[in-house]
Order: sequence, then C-alpha cells, then structure tokens
Amino acid sequence: MISEAAIWHDLECGSYEADLDCWRTLAADYGGPILDVGAGTGRIALMLAELGHQVTALDLDQSLLAALSQRAPAGGIETLCADARDFELDRQFALIIVPMLTVQLFGGEAGRARFFDSASAHLAPWGLRRASDRRSARRRGRGRGRRADGGRPLHNRWD
Repeated sequence: MISEAAIWHDLECGSYEADLDCWRTLAADYGGPILDVGAGTGRIALMLAELGHQVTALDLDQSLLAALSQRAPAGGIETLCADARDFELDRQFALIIVPMLTVQLFGGEAGRARFFDSASAHLAPWGLRRASDRRSARRRGRGRGRRADGGRPLHNRWD
C-alpha cells in the first residue's frame, strides 16, 4: 500500500517533465553509477534505471523510498534512507544529481555546505565537477561540459 506522503509527493512532483532531457543527457555523458539525491518516489531514478543506468536513490523519507522500490524493477535501484547533509557510502558516483529545488530543503547555507561536503566525498574524480571546464571534459571524452539545453557551461560549486 502506498503511503499518503507518497501520494502527495506524486501529485506535487510526478508530472514535472521539464528537466528530464537534462538528466538523460547528463547520464549519457557521465554514465554511472548515479546518485539521485532527494529521489522521493523515483521520478528521475526510475527513468534513469529504465535507460540502463545503475542508480542509488537517497531520500530522508522512508515511505517515499518504499513507493519507489515497489515501482522499480527487481534489483534495479538501490535505496538509501539518509540525510543528504550527512551520508556515508563505501563508493563514489560518476554523477550526483539533485533535481528540482531539493537543495533549498537543506537548512540554509550551513546545511547546503554539509551536503556539498558529503557529496564531494562521493564524487568520482571523473565525475560531474569536471563539466565546468569544457576543454578538459573534451580531453577526457566525458561530455561537452554544457547544459543539456545547450545553454551556458555547467558550473559546479563542489570544487
């Protein structure tokens, strides 16, 4: 049975599609594994897993992750119930995504700084933080270093 929190989460976020091309492009450029922070019921994690990416979904609300797990193919998405400001895993990720406005939920500047510290510790050396330098990204063969919509170069505040 799906929780009331998951129902409300789906109503609020489930139909939003404006960013899907961005996440698909970044996943294609950087590969995996991918960490989806604030994954909720799986709007992005499920899509990326369907495309064949290895995805870990992190969220503070276990009931949202339970709904995601019910929807995911068997063994398709690992879920982690943890505070994004202070998580520890035994691996690194090629891509760490934080869809929608999730970073605004981290408790101000101090909370965001804690999140960026935790995320930086889990970002592989070839990960997204290199995307801000288009020339080095091209040398490594890792994407174009530009937003999926063709706009300005990505700026990574994790360096």
